[in-house]
Amino acid sequence: MASKSADFTVDDGDHFGGYFVTTTTAATVIATLPAAGTSNKGRIVPFVKVDSTTGNVKVTVNGGGLMRGLWADLYLINQGDSLTAISDGVLWQV
Repeated sequence: MASKSADFTVDDGDHFGGYFVTTTTAATVIATLPAAGTSNKGRIVPFVKVDSTTGNVKVTVNGGGLMRGLWADLYLINQGDSLTAISDGVLWQV
């Protein structure tokens, strides 16, 4: 588990299967996934927004990639909202 309260990028040092507990204030926290390429195939990256503040968690992909080939960004808005991204080696599936 990693607790984050500011913008961050998931990197190679972040272990597989861990999750990101994210807190915000009135601002949006940007969580950036790496490219879903073959080096990340099978990687699972869960996120959860744990507070009730008005800020959102914006999940995006480094380099402008799309999740499921459809979305550039997805948002966690309410306390308890969660998202799990899984790399298939080409795209992040959510």
